[in-house]
Amino acid sequence: MAITYNPFESDHGFKSPGFSVDVNGNVTLRSVTYTLEQEEAAVDNQFVVRQLGAVPSAEFTMDNQYVTGTQILQNNPTITLTRGTTYSFKLMTLPQLTFSLFFQTDDNPVVNLQGIGNCAYYNDGVSHSTSATPPVTVTGEQAQTKANDVTTINLSPTAPANLYYGNADGSVFGTINTVDPTITGVGSFSSLLVTGDVTMQGQDADLVLSPQGAYGTVTINPAGEGTMSNMNVNALTMTASENVTFNGANANLTLTPTGTGAITLTSAAAGTINNMSIGQTTPKDGSFVNLNASSGLNNTVIGDVTPKTATFTSAVTQATPTTELQITNKKYVDSKATALAIALGV
Repeated sequence: MAITYNPFESDHGFKSPGFSVDVNGNVTLRSVTYTLEQEEAAVDNQFVVRQLGAVPSAEFTMDNQYVTGTQILQNNPTITLTRGTTYSFKLMTLPQLTFSLFFQTDDNPVVNLQGIGNCAYYNDGVSHSTSATPPVTVTGEQAQTKANDVTTINLSPTAPANLYYGNADGSVFGTINTVDPTITGVGSFSSLLVTGDVTMQGQDADLVLSPQGAYGTVTINPAGEGTMSNMNVNALTMTASENVTFNGANANLTLTPTGTGAITLTSAAAGTINNMSIGQTTPKDGSFVNLNASSGLNNTVIGDVTPKTATFTSAVTQATPTTELQITNKKYVDSKATALAIALGV
């Protein structure tokens, strides 16, 4: 088909010898370049947000968020953010929409998202800055419902699993999935939240939990039971609310507080102390409701200060009496009786 090489002239007076159209509408041109209005260079962790269409059919799009396998931008794309990371949303002068961040809650909701339910503004770590010089920055709820400039979120390590972005009334919205970071190698963190299993088993590795400052603490509080094995524990204080068992084979249990430290054993119910010597090295006072000695009670003064009644099946006294209240023994009595009998002639 023959081509007419007449220059093309637009309604605006534009002429180009490199553009021609024949009588059947066939177009010949040298090249085509497609540009976006307000073209933006890619920036790490930044989403360029635009409005597609007009209300009531307006939608959000984000640069580089394509329908899978195409170069077509998704409407209201679902995006994934990593907790503990800062992201920005560059709002390309949304003509009819505003941009806000939400989370699902029934506590003071501001919108109801279809299929999600009641939602309130998500204000944690959210700010908005204008392009003025110097920029004007607002935070929290004041950073919501913006139509231009930059909204920033420093995503908290405790952010919920799902956030949402949308316009002021929630009629147009998209989903933000939040995930924990994947960490490899060596890192330094101001805060770290782990919501899954943690395994630390490096060969010959040391694990040190040593918070600094006057208020640093370490808390280990599992919902279920746990174990600590093969460890030396040096505790300032120790409290056990359940059973405590010390039963290591051939192990010694030593309770030796120093200084003015004391040991107190107070059982709410009656308990037992078996197979033990008490006061063998350093004897102290004792008070008993009943005291049974199965093999002897040796080298012990009983009732010396406050005497009480005693009953014995048999009793042996070794010393001879020296006062009128002391108990004597049979040998002493017999010898005295014999002497008196001889003296009195009976």
